[in-house]
Amino acid sequence: MAEILKKRYGLSKRPSIINGKTGVDRIQRLVDDFQNDSNFDVMILSPKVGGVGLTLTAANHVIHLSRWWNPAVEDQSTDRVYRIGQNKEVHVYYPIAVHPDTHIREHSFDLKLNGLLERKRQLSRDMLIPNEDPADTANLFKATVGFSTEATGIDIDELDRMEPEEFEQWVLIRAGQSGYITDRTQRSHDHGADGIIQHKETGQKFILQCKHSKNEKISQDKVVEDLLRAREAYYSDAELVALSNSNFSASIIKRMNQLNIKHFDRVNITQWPRL
Repeated sequence: MAEILKKRYGLSKRPSIINGKTGVDRIQRLVDDFQNDSNFDVMILSPKVGGVGLTLTAANHVIHLSRWWNPAVEDQSTDRVYRIGQNKEVHVYYPIAVHPDTHIREHSFDLKLNGLLERKRQLSRDMLIPNEDPADTANLFKATVGFSTEATGIDIDELDRMEPEEFEQWVLIRAGQSGYITDRTQRSHDHGADGIIQHKETGQKFILQCKHSKNEKISQDKVVEDLLRAREAYYSDAELVALSNSNFSASIIKRMNQLNIKHFDRVNITQWPRL
């Protein structure tokens, strides 16, 4: 595929390839080269690796050549192009092979697989986006994965039962439902940020650091340092937010207040994202 694209579009080099064999440092170098290239370029990514933590706003066309059984993996791959900083219209393509015989066309494997993935995708959307009664979707989501997406309906016990990644996901889901563009940072080399959100109307950015613990005790020493480091790496004008299902210590809260860091802990985390 890389060689065909190089010849077809007269590229000076073969398109970069990112898959499970690509090291973390090399991935970042390839992404940086792609982002900084002002000429036409192509990048080939496996959905699993390409769907996590990358920023590819230099691109505005996403082509899914092979399908993934979990539509969320496909959507996460597409989201790499939709991240904060994208200023072009994004086009997403799903090439589908159909049988030339009209009598069996509707039974083509690609069509069946596409229908299955769309049903899964729609179910996921229905669980997160209210349609008729907001309580219906919240209750369904709670029954399915163990927690509600409604801040007014969730309690601290539900948050305690989450895994750390689920807690981060809940934080971003709630922000998205409250009028923010959400951007989850990569799992490694995140520069101290678990997510970045931007208000759709005001454009204000917030850098998030999430700390979750099931035993109500967390290591708080790095919370402030991570947030300050993240602001240097991402946006110098962004506001900082620390979130946890545990209690921040009085000394940490005092320091965060001095640095104008907003904080949500066990006392008020269910009110997130009332900024």
